[in-house]
Amino acid sequence: MYPVSATFRAAVRASHTAISRAEIWSNGTLILTLPFNGGSVKVDSKSTQRRKVSALLNVPRGSSIVPSSAQDAVQPFGNELRVWRGVVYSDGSIEWAPLGIFDMTNTKFIDGAAGVSVEIDGADRSSIVSNNKWTQPYQMAAGLLTDALTAAILDRNPDAVINIPASVPALIKQQVLGSSSGGDPWADLVGIAQLAGYDLFVDPLGQFTIQALPTIDSLTVDVSYVEGVGNTVTDVERDDDTFQTYNGVIYVGSGSNITVPIRVEVWDVDPSSPTYRYGKFGQRPQMIIQSLIYDSNQALQAATALLSGYLGASQAVNWKQVPNPAMDANDVVFLQNTGTKINRVMIVDSMEIPLIADGVMTVTARTVRVIGSSVLTNGQVS
Repeated sequence: MYPVSATFRAAVRASHTAISRAEIWSNGTLILTLPFNGGSVKVDSKSTQRRKVSALLNVPRGSSIVPSSAQDAVQPFGNELRVWRGVVYSDGSIEWAPLGIFDMTNTKFIDGAAGVSVEIDGADRSSIVSNNKWTQPYQMAAGLLTDALTAAILDRNPDAVINIPASVPALIKQQVLGSSSGGDPWADLVGIAQLAGYDLFVDPLGQFTIQALPTIDSLTVDVSYVEGVGNTVTDVERDDDTFQTYNGVIYVGSGSNITVPIRVEVWDVDPSSPTYRYGKFGQRPQMIIQSLIYDSNQALQAATALLSGYLGASQAVNWKQVPNPAMDANDVVFLQNTGTKINRVMIVDSMEIPLIADGVMTVTARTVRVIGSSVLTNGQVS
């Protein structure tokens, strides 16, 4: 969750005046404020590009906003769209929560009876890395995961703003990326981070950052929605689904660059869980064979984080709410709803935040399950 004030947190739980702002920037300079009247920002932890925007506006014919050349502001050739949503306080002051800095990917102009409608789409700054495809093999050096990711990001986007904490202790073996030209560098880097148990993404301020994938033993509730006064959640939908649901992860480290193979297993060992390893659901493990991680403790952390996502996917919850623009993917939410018999902690997978003041925000979250583990190295449990 973006660090807003307690006053902001309280305001979005009650009647308040909301406001949004969208600007186009070029080379670090503000060049245009958009008079938009619709659109939204989508945030999705399951997508390699975490944040996407679609801003809508209507302008009269002849407006300077409609470009006449590729160098004009509203053109997807290097300019950025920056978006905020905030709260207007009684004294007229405004507290803003950033919704993202977006590389403009598409603009559309339609001339109709009421004038010209404009749609501007964009993706967060990871799209710059993604679009700079591999043209030759790239070698990631062995060592700290953070050092390797930072070097690779800057290789694809020298202007990237890096906010990767030095405290991340993960170590990796040497990797060679781009062996097939035209591959997606950002997808490769996100995949490497996930195999190590980490989440690599671009935050609302446009910074490339990394954090541990959320697990049950590291959860702190960011926001609670309990039925009664102050509850802003409506239209709750619970979806129990076993499609692509696993209740175990078998994580194997093997390859020419790993001298001592490792094997880690983590399972759903909660007898009350519908995906309990020894229950009616049976054993349904996901096997992951990789040559990235060579430490059993680190492999255990990664496997546990991956299983948290698999287990939660078996019970998804969708709801609508009064927009809280400070919320983010992977936030931890406590939700109580009598009709669907939900009374538990969940992790936010995705959400859509409207740009207009009276819009409704939609959220999808997954449940949290208890996970047990064992570490096997060369066949011996440790």
